[in-house]
This record gives sequence, structure tokens and C-alpha cells, in this order.
Amino acid sequence: MKFLSIKNKSIYFYLALEEYLLKNFNDEFFMLWQTNNVLVCGKHQNIYEEINILFVTQNKIKIARRLSGGGTVYQDKGNINFTFIFNKEKGKQIDFKLHTKSIYEFLKTLNIDVHYNEHNNLFIDNNKISGNAEHVYKNRVLHHGTLLYNSNLINLENSIKNELKIESKAIKSIKKDVTNLLYHLKTSSITKFTNNLQNFVKNSYSINEEFTLTKTDLENINLSIKNKYNNKNWIYNYSPKFKIFSNLKIGSNIIYFEIYVENGIITKIDTENIQLKMLKDAFLQKKYDIITIKNIILANKISEQLNTQLENILNSFFSKNEHI
Repeated sequence: MKFLSIKNKSIYFYLALEEYLLKNFNDEFFMLWQTNNVLVCGKHQNIYEEINILFVTQNKIKIARRLSGGGTVYQDKGNINFTFIFNKEKGKQIDFKLHTKSIYEFLKTLNIDVHYNEHNNLFIDNNKISGNAEHVYKNRVLHHGTLLYNSNLINLENSIKNELKIESKAIKSIKKDVTNLLYHLKTSSITKFTNNLQNFVKNSYSINEEFTLTKTDLENINLSIKNKYNNKNWIYNYSPKFKIFSNLKIGSNIIYFEIYVENGIITKIDTENIQLKMLKDAFLQKKYDIITIKNIILANKISEQLNTQLENILNSFFSKNEHI
């Protein structure tokens, strides 16, 4: 096994790097890494079902979709990500406990009472500290996970606090209470913790060779970032088609309506309200994203016609179903 030591703040770089290493080499790999504020959804999830889009947009939190399945995770500089790529016999690639054994054992050396839950994620008491996911490619498996060291738990909670009522066949995240490792340690240095963890894993697997990316490697990774990982088609439109049950309160009246979205496009709006029926064509066949919808509302003076604020309409599209 080889280790990588790369300093890059971009989530899209690391996701593209993982897939590149998985599919283009026979070596086994290990790396620890960190990014700026981002929400990373599983491959088969609906972005809009998992994330509070308004909060994320207002707080400039990036959104990404990874190659593996599983639920949505929040990452920032207080979170440590770990990646393993193993060669395994076909049919035996999936083994969460085995692949996180070195992480688990390291935490035990710090006298942390860590344990696995029924989904093989790492917990302290009833609080989650690490989420994990895997992706199999031929005889190889990508295993990656998170370690909450000193993350902004307020941002984490608000980012995934989605009150939209959505119907879809997407994989749903399982919400759990979380905690930071810092609360259970004597040290406050994430750098020291990360270095010690890296050394422990390297010793566990007898890793002594560092892997260096070539110019060609970087060109291929950057191409993958452009065409896939930082591309809206992958991040947003890969979501399965879905239907939103929503409403908008105007004075003492409540307008109920349903929004149908497929491949990131609004295909249908159902409502019995005469006012909204007259306006719904403005949204049809338009992109279901905040900027597009906001511009449509402003251009068509929909706030004035419905006698309500812009924010209320945006909430009804992306954030809250208060009266359902």
C-alpha cells in the first residue's frame, strides 16, 4: 500500500482523485485529507431531498456528489476524511469493519470508547463521529469516511435540515446525533491528531512508500473535475425524478401545489389555485435551481401578482412546507 500527502481545498479534486486511483492503478492507497465547507451526497441521493438549499446557498457551502452510495455528510476544516483503496477477491470487497479497523484501533489508543452501530459507522455513546461508504470496481474497492474532530455542528445541522415534503425513489440519509472528537480528547490540535492517525495507519499496513501524482495524472484528474465532479449534470441532475408537495400562504389563504422535476427540469406544476395556474407556465421547462427560479419570479413580477414576498415563494420551492 502507498500513501498520498496532498494539500488541496477542493472537494471536487479529491473525489476525482479517488476515482482516478481506483480505476487506473493496481496499487493499494491510503490518504487523509480535508476540504472547506461542503455537503457531499451519496451517488443515488436526491440533492434537494437531503439539503437545505437556501441555507447552503446563503452560507456559501459547496455541494458535491461522490462515487459511492450512502448518505449525505457535512465536511469542513474541522473534519478529517480518510480514503483506502484495496484489492480484494471478487465478492469479498465489502467489509466496513475490516476497512475501518485501523481507524477504530487508533481511537482506542486514545482511550475513546468508540463502537460500531448497526450500519458499521463509528459512534461514541449514541453520537456519530464517522460515516463510511464504499464503491466496488472490478476487484478493487474504494472505502472512504469522515471523522468529526472539531466541525461546525450548527452548520452541519442547518445544512441537512430539509423540511420539503418530497416523493422520490432516491436513497434517504439516516439522521443521527453527532459529536466532535475534540470533546473527548485532551489535545486541541487537529494537526497533531491527523499526523498521529496517519502514522498509526502507515504502521498498521507497513506503508513506507509515498505516491506522487505526475503531470499526466493531474491533467486527467482536472478533466474529470470539469466533466463530472464539478459539473451540474452530475451534482444535481443525477438525482432521480421527484415530486414536491408544497404550499404558499397568502393572507388567510393557503395555496397548495405540486412540483414535478426530472433531470433538473420542472416538467409540471399541479394546483387548483386560479392565480398560480395563470403563472405556472413561467416555471415549466425551466431549471429547478434557486438562481433560475428567483430570476423568473423577479422578471414576471410574481411576488406582486401573488401579493407576497420573494422569500416566501423561494421557501415554498426549496425550503419549507409549513402548512402540510
